[in-house]
Amino acid sequence: MSLKKWVILGVSLATAAALVDMVVGLPIVRTAGYRALIREYAGSVPVQPAPGPYQSLMWNADLPLSNGSTVRVRARDRMDVVTVHYSDETAPKRLYEYEDYSHPVAIRRAGSKLFTYWSETLIHTDWWLLAYDIENRREIERRRVDPRDMSPP
Repeated sequence: MSLKKWVILGVSLATAAALVDMVVGLPIVRTAGYRALIREYAGSVPVQPAPGPYQSLMWNADLPLSNGSTVRVRARDRMDVVTVHYSDETAPKRLYEYEDYSHPVAIRRAGSKLFTYWSETLIHTDWWLLAYDIENRREIERRRVDPRDMSPP
């Protein structure tokens, strides 16, 4: 096959892959790391929904940290991002960037790990799971997940 035909074939395959990703999404690869993250999430404790006056927020919880300070976790359950606001910082931090249309589904905690499970829907829906170290203020891991692998929120 000539170089020109190889180039055309490569462009065609790349275009087809982009269309499949846009319409139905690429398949989830269930590695050992994927399964370990899902197990950790399943064994974690849900952060309780916000009480009373915070009706526009699904979550508005102050979580204690080992150094005696707190971190406030906030999010609505529709078109929003999960934020963390440390008591010694002036502004909250988004755990992920908003994409059309991002919906937090569940927030859970296991020790110093905060798990955020959310969906992004435009043409198709992608589901994401993020593990965040609230003690050291850093993202540990983020994976696209299959909702059938997830325990109920």
